[in-house]
Amino acid sequence: MAFRGGASSSSSTYIWRYHVYLSVSDEDTRLGFTSHLYRALWDVHINTFMDNKLPRGEKISDYVIEAIESSRILVIVFSENYAESKWCLDELAKIVECRKNDQRLYPIFYNVDPSEVRNQKGNFGLALAKHEENFENNMDKVQRWRESLSKAANASGWHYKKGCAKYQSESGFIQAIVKEILSSSQLNRMKLFVAKYPVGINSRVEAIKSLLDIELDEVRMVGVHGLPGVGKTTIVKAVYNSIANSFDGICFLVNVRENSRTIDGIIKQQENLLWDLSWGRRNVKVGSICQGIELIENRLCHKRVLLVLDDVDNLSQIENFLGKCDWFASGSRVIITTRDRRVLTTLGDNPLICEVKRLDQCESRELFCLRAFRTQKPKEGYSELVELIVRYANGLPIALEIIGADLYGRSKFEWESAIDKFKRIPHPDIQNILQISFEGLGKTEQEIFLDITCFLNGLDMDYVVNILKACNLYSSSSIQRLVDNCLITVDERGKLSMHELVQQMGREIVRRESQLEPRKCTRICTLEDSLEVLTRTKGSNKIRGILLSSPKPVTVRFHPKAFERMENLKFLIVRNVHIDEGLKYLPNGLRLLDWPDFSFSLPSTFNPQHLVALNMPCSLIRLEKVLNQFGDILGLLPNMVCECSRRRDPVSSRKLLHPDISSSYWLSSYEDFEFEEDDYDCDFKDDDYEIRLPGTEIPYWFNHQSIGDSISFWVGREFSELAVCIVFGLEGQICTFNCQVYLSINGCEKRLKSIAFQAMMSDHRLVFHKAYVELQRLLKCFNLCDRNHAMVVCKISTHHSTPTITPIIKRCGVHVVCCPHKFSNLEFDTTINDGFDLGSCSTAHNLLNDDLDLYPPSKKTRRS
Repeated sequence: MAFRGGASSSSSTYIWRYHVYLSVSDEDTRLGFTSHLYRALWDVHINTFMDNKLPRGEKISDYVIEAIESSRILVIVFSENYAESKWCLDELAKIVECRKNDQRLYPIFYNVDPSEVRNQKGNFGLALAKHEENFENNMDKVQRWRESLSKAANASGWHYKKGCAKYQSESGFIQAIVKEILSSSQLNRMKLFVAKYPVGINSRVEAIKSLLDIELDEVRMVGVHGLPGVGKTTIVKAVYNSIANSFDGICFLVNVRENSRTIDGIIKQQENLLWDLSWGRRNVKVGSICQGIELIENRLCHKRVLLVLDDVDNLSQIENFLGKCDWFASGSRVIITTRDRRVLTTLGDNPLICEVKRLDQCESRELFCLRAFRTQKPKEGYSELVELIVRYANGLPIALEIIGADLYGRSKFEWESAIDKFKRIPHPDIQNILQISFEGLGKTEQEIFLDITCFLNGLDMDYVVNILKACNLYSSSSIQRLVDNCLITVDERGKLSMHELVQQMGREIVRRESQLEPRKCTRICTLEDSLEVLTRTKGSNKIRGILLSSPKPVTVRFHPKAFERMENLKFLIVRNVHIDEGLKYLPNGLRLLDWPDFSFSLPSTFNPQHLVALNMPCSLIRLEKVLNQFGDILGLLPNMVCECSRRRDPVSSRKLLHPDISSSYWLSSYEDFEFEEDDYDCDFKDDDYEIRLPGTEIPYWFNHQSIGDSISFWVGREFSELAVCIVFGLEGQICTFNCQVYLSINGCEKRLKSIAFQAMMSDHRLVFHKAYVELQRLLKCFNLCDRNHAMVVCKISTHHSTPTITPIIKRCGVHVVCCPHKFSNLEFDTTINDGFDLGSCSTAHNLLNDDLDLYPPSKKTRRS
């Protein structure tokens, strides 16, 4: 608790270290009445000071004077022999002097008549007369004692005389004193310790207080969430301290999650809550959780209370204390801190939620310097090292405090060594704090988190979801769980990211799977470990993914059998690394193959049955060859047919998968089947796919093609497949940009996909396919009729502070399939974006073929 001295401080701004200072004579009551009073005050959480150091010296010690000055209420126990002690009289004089600081003084006359103290009669008169004899050369001192006795005795207090009818017992007398002190409006509640260096707290406290708005006479619940270690509990403690005196009862329950692991732990917390909110007047024993909920509601429903539940991670922990949250008296406030935003959304339709923001760079630097140097600025010669740590912590207070305390008093060499180590291995205290959020996830969410940490951070969310779905991880809801736990974020452009220390925490979890043998880890992310596995054939079927990324371009030679033992490899990402010869083998189970610098053809034995993302813009692969090779696997061809067609003619169904089948043949092939309404129960493969390869040609089977960045076409009420091909012109410049693709139907526009491109250097094509389930979900947003005008629009944007070359979209194509029995009588609008009136769908394809030379000669002949 902070302490501010100074006689000018007022009660409204003064922060008291103690609630009560208890002055007592050694001989009379210390081991009896006063010790019982001391214990009774502490039992109701009244912070009480009593000097227990014996024997006392001739002079009052500094720590006693400081305790007197920092106590809100001063209680003096006058007993028969009190005035015989010069020490007690000096203490009394100091206490009376302190009343100038707006402190409250209460005398207790224990078996002593107040008039004897006030007028120095009886034992008090005899004692003062004796002091005058001893201090005949210092009569001013004795006079000061007499004045202090008179002033203290004139104050309102309590009188106890054994056998007096007012109090039946000494115990009753003590309870009366405690009750009056508790009810005193002058008593500030016990302050919670907030932080040694409360940097950046004030603005965040005000944000929460504005949501609480304690002036309103209504019940409010405010949730506070944020990154692990961002300071949620610290800030809420400061809020609690600043508003506690406005409530009839207050309680701050700490570590609710940790203390709720057992039934006994929950019941103990319920008892603590009842104790605190009743100010210790009722020592309640709770028999069961249900009984505790009832007791809390029944005993506190008429009080204006302030309740803080700190570190909650599920709704049941809230219900254990608040039941249905509908019993609070008007004006009550509840604050809940949590790492999981989902917990807060269960509190109502529009819960009040405050997300604690990370420290900015200036705040981070100040907090770190206070920890590392005990000053607000770096020591001479340490500025660059401080900036490295500030960037590393990225606004996370717990990291700044831990590292700052660890480096305090160390040499510059030790700082440099520690910083180098932190880049590779996180500080264990930071790791333990951040890992709590990981451990609270389910198994699926943990796997998804580690995949994102190692391979997918910084990518488009839709792109990530599609890849994870192909890994049999049902990721849409799971990713939202990670967002709710502040482990990842998704920005307004749909880009997924995470705090650098959270990512390091995840990678450290993977590293600890096998610190000495990388091949036994499920994921390999470091350059050293990746090279060891790929150049020395030390792979294994445990490896789920490899990230090989070099800060500078390098050329390496992979072992000829580098990938043969990696049957379970799902992710292969290689950046800034060239190989001196082609690969002989790649695992067929790959879902993501991202190798921008790959300059060879794919192995002939590579049959990627599960590949959903291919990024090889500098390779020798032609898009047509990829489509021929992968065919139905990549879902970019008409590989989705109704279950009834597969059932009736499996041979014809397979024919539909061949890339040489044109769109017109596709539609006519459905005519071989008799569709009934009841048969329209389609079993479509639900996958998204994406391919990025160099070149400018759009495959001929895209049944709508256009020059420019948009294309329009007509569709029926239902359609089962949608694929888009976009050709980007980069004009030989290095480009980093985003492309947003929108689907507009009858004037209503929705985003179809967001794609991020980094360091592209040549013209290339993007082909993506929308999964059936996702497509149908999107179509529900449109008001479709039998005949609908559709348009695909592509928009390019850059998000960099430095100027970049913006690419152009040369042409685009759409492959769309409508269910035939719903679409057979639909007339096509054959006006494409370039203004040509083509007359019919077949003619349109021929004209595109002639002008753009996209169809192979065999198709031209057949179509003519």
